[in-house]
Amino acid sequence: MDVTINGSGEVHAEGLRAGTASVSIAGSGEVDLYALEQAEVSVTGSAEVNVGGSAACTVTQTGSSEIWCEGGGGNVEGRRD
Repeated sequence: MDVTINGSGEVHAEGLRAGTASVSIAGSGEVDLYALEQAEVSVTGSAEVNVGGSAACTVTQTGSSEIWCEGGGGNVEGRRD
């Protein structure tokens, strides 16, 4: 699953199950998704990203973002409560 937001936007796809996911946000946005293997998250700006599932996350961020990765990995861990 590939998600790209340029400017502002929201994607709520937590009901879809993906093996891998790529999230790219330039601006402001909110993304909820579910991935099983790997998730790459890149944010420039302000965003909320919630990756459910067992995927390990790799995160690159500039700005003020809140990124939750249920599967851990990368530089984020934890689960959004």
